[in-house]
Amino acid sequence: MKYEPLRPISRSLNRSFQMAFWLFVMLVGTLFFSQYMPWQTAFWRTAANLAPLAFLCYFNALVLVNRILERGWYVTYVLSAVVLILLMVPVRIWINAQFPDPLVETGLNRVLSPAFGAIITNIGVVLVSALYQVLFNRVRREHAAMQALNRHQEARLQLLRAQINPHFLFNTLHNIYSMAVTGSSATAGAVLNLSQLLRYVIYETQKEMVPLVRELRHIERYIELYQMRFAAPVAVRLRCEGAVEGRSVEPMLLLPLVENCFKHTDFVHHPEAFIELHLQVDAEGRLRFRTRNTHNAHPAAREPRGGVGLANIRARLELRYGKAFRLTTRDEGRTFEVVLEVPTRPMHAAADTHTRPARR
Repeated sequence: MKYEPLRPISRSLNRSFQMAFWLFVMLVGTLFFSQYMPWQTAFWRTAANLAPLAFLCYFNALVLVNRILERGWYVTYVLSAVVLILLMVPVRIWINAQFPDPLVETGLNRVLSPAFGAIITNIGVVLVSALYQVLFNRVRREHAAMQALNRHQEARLQLLRAQINPHFLFNTLHNIYSMAVTGSSATAGAVLNLSQLLRYVIYETQKEMVPLVRELRHIERYIELYQMRFAAPVAVRLRCEGAVEGRSVEPMLLLPLVENCFKHTDFVHHPEAFIELHLQVDAEGRLRFRTRNTHNAHPAAREPRGGVGLANIRARLELRYGKAFRLTTRDEGRTFEVVLEVPTRPMHAAADTHTRPARR
């Protein structure tokens, strides 16, 4: 079960709650004392007692709890609370002496004294205010900590994206440079494709979710840009199954995996090299993306630096999906396979089954 932090108490709700509490105390006090005196007298007797009780409440909460108890000075807090309670006893006795005493009316004055009643009510107010303030402080601290954690995770996520995007663009620019050097007529189309990729990388990655079909379209653009480097098409196959059009995913979720396939596959020195990309969305909206490619075994074709790496991709997935994703790899010697499984979100439009033909 996912842990949900307590929501912070808003200022308006906090004020409303306190007002309701004092109105409740006023009502209960008036109803109690009205049994022994006229209700007007009972009302004013209760109202006169609210002033010292309110002072007890807020001085204990805002000063003793916030400045002493929250710092861990427990003995100092207890001693200070006891002194505060005792100091307010003579004030309460003097106020109550201005009104009829219900203890005399009931004969309890022979057993109980006015000081005892003042002490009991003072202790009750101090305990309630301390409990409320401690809970209020805990909720506020927890909410602040969760906000800081969310900001930290979002900053890390943006950093991981920033590590992905420049390398992806670097490879694409390198492809276009190769075509420009050879004077290929397809350079203009490649530049147009690159502009679309730039728009996606710069603007769409700032969004939380994008349509899955848009992510797939940019995978196709990347493949098209790479294919232009060769006179004959290389073996790159993309196959999609399921309700692709009705789902949305995090931007740049699949492109880094595709990029890694191209980085580690040597089409130049090995004609039998291939890349297989298979995307499937099941009936529950869970996405399964499988990549399989031959190893890049030629030393000269390896890039000396750069790249994202599966560890970086996994870190990004953990920040965004927690335990809801699955990323597995399998090295078969000649080929390398990666399988990613993540949940997707439904879009407002109805999801229709969509299957793309295999790309060869």
